[in-house]
Amino acid sequence: MAESSAAIDALARKIEREVLRRLASVGQARIAEQLGVNESTVSRWKDGDIARWARFLALLGLKATPQEYRCYDEQTLAAMFTFAKQRMDQLQGVDQLVFEDDE
Repeated sequence: MAESSAAIDALARKIEREVLRRLASVGQARIAEQLGVNESTVSRWKDGDIARWARFLALLGLKATPQEYRCYDEQTLAAMFTFAKQRMDQLQGVDQLVFEDDE
């Protein structure tokens, strides 16, 4: 996993943006309460700590994504696309998508 410094920096910026975006949507007061710290502590994290941890995650090859997102292995997706493409190539028109019971 020898990524260039520019690639690491770009990933770190993406992670930091996502963390800050979520922090803004959830609210730093709520996060502070849940963590048992002062809101000012969370505010100070925005002045460098979040960027440092974002870089740490990027160096480990990790990403920050919303919880509702799902991650799939590249090989699994490639297989799914292959199957989907094969089926789509077999179709000549939308009438082939109609179930016999629907006719």
